[in-house]
Amino acid sequence: MTLKQAVSKLLVRFFINLHNFSYKRIGVFSIIAEGGMHPKHRLMNYHKFFIDNINEKDKILDVGCGNGFLTYELAAKAKK
Repeated sequence: MTLKQAVSKLLVRFFINLHNFSYKRIGVFSIIAEGGMHPKHRLMNYHKFFIDNINEKDKILDVGCGNGFLTYELAAKAKK
C-alpha cells in the first residue's frame, strides 16, 4: 500500500465518522426544532396518511416507531 492510499483510507474513515456524527446531530436538533416530530414526518405528511388510512377496527403494529409520536395517535384511533 502506498502512502497516498494509506492517507486516503484514513481520510475516508474520518469523513465517514464525521458524516455519521453530523447526521445524528441533525436528527436530534431537527426533532427539537419541530417540537418532538422529525421534519420528514411533517414534510411527507406521514401522520396524516396513516391516520387517514386506518379505522377503529384496525390492529396496528408500529415497528421502528422512534420516539412514538405517531404511535400515540394510532393507538387513539385503532382498535388495538
